[in-house]
Amino acid sequence: MKLFLLGTVREGSTRLTKKMIRPFANTSLHEIQLKKFEKLMESDLFSGIGMAINKNDKTLWEMTEKTNVPIIERNDESVAGLLPRSKELHFLKDIDADYIMWINGCLPFLTVESIQKAAKEFIENYPDFKSMTSVKVKYNWYWNSETKKAINNLDPKVASTQKCPPLLETAHAFHIFNRKHILENDSYFNLEKDDPHLYVMKDEIECLDIDHKLDFEVCEALWKVKNQKSNIEQESY
Repeated sequence: MKLFLLGTVREGSTRLTKKMIRPFANTSLHEIQLKKFEKLMESDLFSGIGMAINKNDKTLWEMTEKTNVPIIERNDESVAGLLPRSKELHFLKDIDADYIMWINGCLPFLTVESIQKAAKEFIENYPDFKSMTSVKVKYNWYWNSETKKAINNLDPKVASTQKCPPLLETAHAFHIFNRKHILENDSYFNLEKDDPHLYVMKDEIECLDIDHKLDFEVCEALWKVKNQKSNIEQESY
């Protein structure tokens, strides 16, 4: 079974303009992603690695050309907005792999180690696992938005969220899916048992996903603190 590591990126983000290339501390979200991919190129878990970019996104293209990460060219339609997955990921038809591991570049704290662990778990459990996605455990009271009824706290005497059955929330850190399936069905998985297999992320900080301006500012501030702490620790040795 061949597993291909994929990143997709575009400059035309709608909720936060050019978020992948705007200054983020002393770097950018795209540069952070590229460094991860360069490290992952040394791994024997993947049959190939690529970053999908449209040539009109010149800044992204030029930034990637300065690295060793291979570029996959996306057509104009694939970066125009929300599309069926087969059209957005049209280039998959030319990739020699059974499965794709797509990494979300909007999670700056997602580590190389976590990506490798997830890929290894999928490979070791294939074909029992038909696909995989990342989730995080959430302890809280949840309500059905339509019926207004409780979902996971059915005892009115329970006041502690810790005593409620936890729910799993999609982390959007990565998806692992069958290449042919997505091209033929426009879906990552079938939403059946172990399709996808739910990979629980252990560290909440790795799941911080940047969609809006506040997300960006909070993650940037945290990134500066973590890097400053790391530099101080290195200097102490």
